[in-house]
Amino acid sequence: MERVLLLFGLVALATSFTIPAVSPVVHEVYENGEDENPILNKGSDANLFEGDILIPEGRNALIEKRYRWKFPIPYILGDDLDLNAKGCVHQAFEMYRLKSCIDFKPYEGEKTYIKFEKRGGCFSSVGDQQDGQILSLGSGCDHKAVIEHELLHALGFYHEQSRTDRDDYVDIWLDQVTPGLGHNFNKYNDDFITDQNTAYDYESIMHYRPFSFNKNESIPTITTKIPEFYNIIGQYLDFSKMDTLRLNRMYNCCTICGMIQASNDDADWVHTKSSVSEEDHTLLGRCRESALLESRTLYPKRKLQCLQFFYKMTGSSKDRLVIWVKRDDGTGVVRKMKKIHTFNADSDHTWKIAHVPMEVGVKFRYAFQAVRGEPSASAGGIYIDDISLTETRCPNAVWTIRNFSKIMKTATTNTSIDSPRFYSPEGYGYGVRVFPLSTYTDYTGGYTGLYFYLASGGNDVVMQWPAVNRQATLVLFWDNPSKVGTYDPSCECYKSQTWGWGNFVKHFDLKRRNYLKNDDLIIFIDFEDITSLIKSEVPIKPAEEGDNADAGELRDDILEINRDLNAKGVILQAFEEYRLRSCVDFKPYEGESSYVSFIKLDGCWSFVGDDRVGQNVSIGARCDTKAIVQHELLHALGFYHEQSRSDRDDYVKIWWDEIEEGMQHNFDKYEDDFITDLNTPYDYESIMHYRPLSFNKNESIPTITTSIPYFNEIIGQRLDFSAVDITRVNRMYDCANTHTLLDQCSFELINICGMIQNEADNADWVQTLSNPADPDHTLAGRCRDSGYFMKFDTSSGAIGNSAMLESRILYPKRRAVPAVLLQRCGVAGDKLVIWIRTDDGTGTVQNGRRIHTITGDGDAAWKIAHVNLKVTEKFRYFFQGIKGSSVSSGAILIDDITLTESICPSAVWQIHKFSNVLATTPLGTPVKSNCFYNSEGYSFGINVYPSGKDIAYPDYVGMTFFLCSGENDAVMEWPAKNRQATIVAMDQDPDVRLRMSSTRSFTTDTDPRWNKPTATSGQEFGWSTFISIQHLQRRSFLKNDDLIITADFNDLTHLIKTEVPVKPAAPSNEIPEEKPVSELKMRPETPKHREARAANPCGPNHCINGGVCASSQTTYYTGKRCEKTNINRGILGALIGGAAGTVVLTLAIFTVIRRAQWLRSNSSCSHFFLLTLPAARKKNGYDE
Repeated sequence: MERVLLLFGLVALATSFTIPAVSPVVHEVYENGEDENPILNKGSDANLFEGDILIPEGRNALIEKRYRWKFPIPYILGDDLDLNAKGCVHQAFEMYRLKSCIDFKPYEGEKTYIKFEKRGGCFSSVGDQQDGQILSLGSGCDHKAVIEHELLHALGFYHEQSRTDRDDYVDIWLDQVTPGLGHNFNKYNDDFITDQNTAYDYESIMHYRPFSFNKNESIPTITTKIPEFYNIIGQYLDFSKMDTLRLNRMYNCCTICGMIQASNDDADWVHTKSSVSEEDHTLLGRCRESALLESRTLYPKRKLQCLQFFYKMTGSSKDRLVIWVKRDDGTGVVRKMKKIHTFNADSDHTWKIAHVPMEVGVKFRYAFQAVRGEPSASAGGIYIDDISLTETRCPNAVWTIRNFSKIMKTATTNTSIDSPRFYSPEGYGYGVRVFPLSTYTDYTGGYTGLYFYLASGGNDVVMQWPAVNRQATLVLFWDNPSKVGTYDPSCECYKSQTWGWGNFVKHFDLKRRNYLKNDDLIIFIDFEDITSLIKSEVPIKPAEEGDNADAGELRDDILEINRDLNAKGVILQAFEEYRLRSCVDFKPYEGESSYVSFIKLDGCWSFVGDDRVGQNVSIGARCDTKAIVQHELLHALGFYHEQSRSDRDDYVKIWWDEIEEGMQHNFDKYEDDFITDLNTPYDYESIMHYRPLSFNKNESIPTITTSIPYFNEIIGQRLDFSAVDITRVNRMYDCANTHTLLDQCSFELINICGMIQNEADNADWVQTLSNPADPDHTLAGRCRDSGYFMKFDTSSGAIGNSAMLESRILYPKRRAVPAVLLQRCGVAGDKLVIWIRTDDGTGTVQNGRRIHTITGDGDAAWKIAHVNLKVTEKFRYFFQGIKGSSVSSGAILIDDITLTESICPSAVWQIHKFSNVLATTPLGTPVKSNCFYNSEGYSFGINVYPSGKDIAYPDYVGMTFFLCSGENDAVMEWPAKNRQATIVAMDQDPDVRLRMSSTRSFTTDTDPRWNKPTATSGQEFGWSTFISIQHLQRRSFLKNDDLIITADFNDLTHLIKTEVPVKPAAPSNEIPEEKPVSELKMRPETPKHREARAANPCGPNHCINGGVCASSQTTYYTGKRCEKTNINRGILGALIGGAAGTVVLTLAIFTVIRRAQWLRSNSSCSHFFLLTLPAARKKNGYDE
């Protein structure tokens, strides 16, 4: 019986939206992820400080390198975790793998591990506690960003506002902090924490929100000294750039981008500068130069990659862009060719995002081959930009909403946009509904809501109904839409009720980040069975456990349906986030003395660092969100809250009189001899930072405000790691590479990321500067003399002419999943083909295999593409652009390539011109996606409410999930239980490690509501507050005015029983659950004498990347000194477990990935953007 997981992500591209004639019942996934802080863990009985940190006496988890993890980190998913949380943990894992060298593995008895449990809140220890530790994902913590936050703690990071220099950036208003909670705003000296030589990060996923611990509801406790950042601090979208940078610095992670031109083709990709007429995708015309064609040689860690890039094709409809992989031929030579995917030109000449899944297990290169279709008529070209290669899976579905900014301007709270119908790998039909202007609002402004719904499809007869235990991020009414759904003539299918979030993403973030690049909102959607996660806990081999836990700060008020399983899924999501952005990894517990045990206690909390005797991380009620798990794991890794650092008073103000009585200790700051900021600046955006209203005694009065007012709306974000968070983790753990990011390129450098032109072709890809007529995707044409993409001009040459852009040799560790943004226009028929070239058995990468073909449709907008590569050995990937028509007058463009060793999303919905959708869609009116299918065959869809779904949240875009009737329904398991539905509103930052996407998940159960969509009344499930309009506009959600949404619907059944017994060791000193220590009574204790972490210059992981490693805030060791003093790299263990279960999880995440691979013909994902140019356009020399 197959299982399905639903993942939502903003990444899909749609040229239009519909306002359905039918209005199925809408269900809200209740969360307080934006208006409350689950990691504050108010009322938790755990002995916590800074809301979600468990720290033993004298522990210095950030500086002392003995508390840094060895990778992969063993983990246990406790059976008491919500199923959705389990799915989200895996999502977080993938984000860590993508954005760093951090990785996770199932616990196999290791001494040190992380156990994810559902306790009272979201909390984690800081750093590796050396003896196993708990990361709590309680109720409301099953959110990818929350898990990322907690995992950042577990990796050794504190909250951003705790750093030494925080007072330069925020003001802590201690008089506004709830009495007794002032210690949560402590700051720490450089000898205790380190900022990894990074700046203060208002956007860090470790940063408090303005109202964290406030005693008056409307008065903040922390404000930013720059007012513009007030609404930024405390974000819970994803890691910020600084989060990722810090994580990689701490763990010595690094990445490179070096593409080359192939010498045997007959044309070249030209490094084209972004301009007004041809803007690149990376900077949208805003900055620098770049170039690439064939990637450098890559060495995969997984046999799972996703190549993502942006492309556009502006020539003939017969032009093609082909993706190739060149793999090790068996002799060590990368020459074995394999065609992966082909993109064909169409009438759309805009930048598009592309994902190409790959499964390369040996060193390889990927390549882009542009093929001119009609040389006599093609006046355009093929453009590529913003390439990234991650060792993760590509989204199942991508939906791009174009002109989203315009939509938002005219939208009302009744305005909604429906995605196309997508199908999950299982065969479930589903869609997403986006409300650009949700009725949800908070101190930052409005939100965009996103809702998931099932849609009837051709598989409904064979699908399992109800569709329970599928992770979306909502959890009700999953019966067969063909039986109980409402008929929608626009898709000729039945749609279930929708479930989702009215506060899915803030409008503030949409505008501030890259969500609306080119004004496109891109949504990734997956609907996956996570029934396997229901029992995922393995018994912990007895060992001594730590005695402190870390409380979570952000909770989702999701309906209490299968939350335990959801928490397990969320923990895995958090693991993936660590693997994506650092070298931190997790593995199932195997008897190690040091481990992390995730359990469900009261709240979200964690120890700080590795206790070396096993430790708990509590994932309590409403802690099952990725960001909370990330946060708690950061504690477990050795990090404290950002506002605890010694310099925090330079950046935030603590309002002590507004703090709840007895909670003042949560605002304590610490000297440099106790914590370290790893030589990084104060991070307002840290996932470890308090929110403004943390521990407040008055509902509207903040306890912490930023010295720069702008950051008041940023602190406390729970989207994802901030860039500084990532930097600190990588510095602390000496990361030089991430686990799942294989390659990415935005073509901004002259070496075009090591890509090459193939001499065997008869045309060239040209690195092209963004211009007004053809802006790039990276910068959306906004930067003078900057912003490049790769272009294959199809306006001249013979039909069938092609150009190949080939990557360097890549070495997969998992399955390659490339994603590319592409843009195509001109005559239909131009093609973009994705190929891979693999090892031929002799070590030469020369065996070619076509993976995917994209045909031009005349749409000149950038589109995202995901291509599963399925590469297990060294390889190259290729883009082959092909001129398809004699009257082709455009080009094919690609940009923003990402190759990850992960699975492509089940659904990607790109809503074009989202600003216009937002402006014209009434309140409560959805825009419906098409129905997608997950790998099992379940069909599902998404509804987007651009102007809000609920009148109470007019500043939020709502999104809902629904099951669709599909062609597989007859063979599907119904109800579709134990599936985790995940929706992601994609932050379109070209660097996948720095994205702070808004992710929501929920998990289905056995309720009849998950039966076939045809067997129940039509229902949708989602969130009125999926994302705020402020978030949409603040970040890069609406790049090119496209909103991209991805979704997955994944089976978590294998996570249901995941706990394992702990091997005997020293007596446990774990906090007794019967009589937990009250957080209100917790006070910081004088640290015991210990060796400062800065004393060991090289940490637990060996020096790589030229022998360079960093320690403390100002001390660096390089070369031979580092090599001589360094400790050999080991495996960092993390344990996921529950307090009651004893069932072994050894290959949970691998089971999910392999099942998805087996069910899908393309399980590695290439992601890129492509564009084609019409002949009539002139290059006008514009600089802007």
